[in-house]
Amino acid sequence: MRAVAFAPGHVTGLFSIAEDGQGSTGAGFCVEKGVRTTVSAKPAKANRARITLNGAIERLPTSHEVVKRFLELAGKPHDISVAHIAQLPVGYGFGMSGAGALSLALALNKALKTRLTTLEAARIAHEAEIECGTGLGSVVAERLGGFGVRKEPADFENYVRIRFPRNLKVVLAPIKPIETRKIIRDAGWKGRINGIGSACVRDLFAKPTAEYFMSLSRMFATESGLAYNHLLGAMRESGGSMAMLGESIFVLTESPKKSAAILRKFSKNVVITKISMKGARLL
Repeated sequence: MRAVAFAPGHVTGLFSIAEDGQGSTGAGFCVEKGVRTTVSAKPAKANRARITLNGAIERLPTSHEVVKRFLELAGKPHDISVAHIAQLPVGYGFGMSGAGALSLALALNKALKTRLTTLEAARIAHEAEIECGTGLGSVVAERLGGFGVRKEPADFENYVRIRFPRNLKVVLAPIKPIETRKIIRDAGWKGRINGIGSACVRDLFAKPTAEYFMSLSRMFATESGLAYNHLLGAMRESGGSMAMLGESIFVLTESPKKSAAILRKFSKNVVITKISMKGARLL
């Protein structure tokens, strides 16, 4: 029993945390680079799971939580092998944790023949991210693909699309990782984020354009206090904003080489990619 799935990465520009902590509202876009996950499963006397990321065994609590939940659904013990291939760095605000969880859920659903709908599998991935503190809303967007606003927490159905020029490219500059849970589970940070984030989401919902998204994202990054020092400098020079949540800069531009040249002063691993209109899927 073997299955392969892919989920696009996702960049959030602004967000607001739900009061119960079970999700977020916000806005961002999916990118063509993401996570490809291969799952092999065979019946066994006891449950066992081996999970690798880019060929190495890593501590991946969200993936282990997804496997745990699917093994409970399967009802019989299995030996599970999971191989994640991430095309962007993990922990830098590019939605790799969510993409890993979502692609894993889709692949496990097929390999274990649990017969969940795509939506049901996606909810398991989302709940695993919430449980482990690795994300709040990336899975919702990565299931659907494209560029949009999430108006209600954990709402997998209503996703307001943001208009953008078809020749728009994405430039990503990872600088330093951030441990997401230290931000989203901190009361002080939550207050600062929601103080500006809820208003930004509301305003963008009324005027869903790429240009306004960038403007509001820069406002959110600055006024929330999440962007500081070198990040503010990189934002000013590139015209970009901060990827949530990582010390990374993203730029939406029709001249990606120019933006990449500017950002190479701040990051050694600048990536040029495109907005992905396709969401997560089995391969």
